[in-house]
Amino acid sequence: MTGRERMLTALDRGVPDRLPASVHGWMRYWLEKHLDGASDMEAFDRFGLDWSIYTWKWIASEEDLRHWEVEKEERVDNGRRVEKMRIVTPEGTLTQTRMWDEYYSPWVTEYLLKEPEDVFVYAKYHPRQILDLDFERMTLGKIGDRGILRGGWVGPWHRLCDLYGVEKMIFACFESPEWVHDAMNAITESDLRHFESLRESKTDLFETGGGHNSSTVISPDIFREFILPYEKTIHGFLNAIGIKTVYHTCGGMMPILDHLVEIGSTALETLTPPALGGDVDLADAKRRVGDKVALIGGFDQFNGFENASPDETREYVRKCFAEGGVGGGYIMNPSDHFYECPVENMVAYADEACKCLY
Repeated sequence: MTGRERMLTALDRGVPDRLPASVHGWMRYWLEKHLDGASDMEAFDRFGLDWSIYTWKWIASEEDLRHWEVEKEERVDNGRRVEKMRIVTPEGTLTQTRMWDEYYSPWVTEYLLKEPEDVFVYAKYHPRQILDLDFERMTLGKIGDRGILRGGWVGPWHRLCDLYGVEKMIFACFESPEWVHDAMNAITESDLRHFESLRESKTDLFETGGGHNSSTVISPDIFREFILPYEKTIHGFLNAIGIKTVYHTCGGMMPILDHLVEIGSTALETLTPPALGGDVDLADAKRRVGDKVALIGGFDQFNGFENASPDETREYVRKCFAEGGVGGGYIMNPSDHFYECPVENMVAYADEACKCLY
């Protein structure tokens, strides 16, 4: 099988020729430090992994931008980049501050949405995003038969937590449940406007959900009442237009596993093990839901990459294959990003996956 055939077979819960193996994105820091600044595609080629390319491009509606004027200021503070953003809308001005450095993804130090009513201003005026289909075609041409193209858009709960604050969202579920439903509905309707441009997309896998949806962040009751109905609406639309989806919870999954299946996604990720702050027992997850959804992830990148010998890396690969690979329907990925994996461990990871035959 080609890498593309292998991964698509697994996503359809079929049995490929061998264990599909990829990574959950290459961090630029790791590529600069260990591969002399190689591109994502060059890194996949070097190790012989199945390609999973996250390159995607949205274009904001020019008409909508008239009501969404963005001003940005950047500075450096103690070696970290600081970005201050100011957004002017017809119903008020929104401000946000983010920071990042060479090691980490950006983090928010000032939330964009300060007051409950700001949510509806955001949902009303956030410019409709249109998928750049020409860029998609070009990227798919580069990938060819070596793997798949992934896109994505975080779900409404995760976005509200990012924009308003996770603690404030959780408290609101108890103090202002009607507002939470109204806010989730407003963001969901906004998302569906963006997703209209996916009708002609050839993307292989569309990532949804988000880490704030994990059961290590919220309770199963909050997930069932405030998240599940809106995610079912979103996935119902995506399923109807033929888009395969993967629901992302980079943390706890086991107490909400049945709810995650009910969403209607093609696959679930990241299957984060307890050693990394998650709660996933890969074998148990496979037993419970492996006949309903494909599974992606499960590899312990801390103990299997960063603090392992090549032989130990191979043992972790075999463990994933034995627990998650039974009967197919599984793509092995590190359960999140990694920063200090020795190159020889990545070689062992890819090579051992090629030996895990069905």
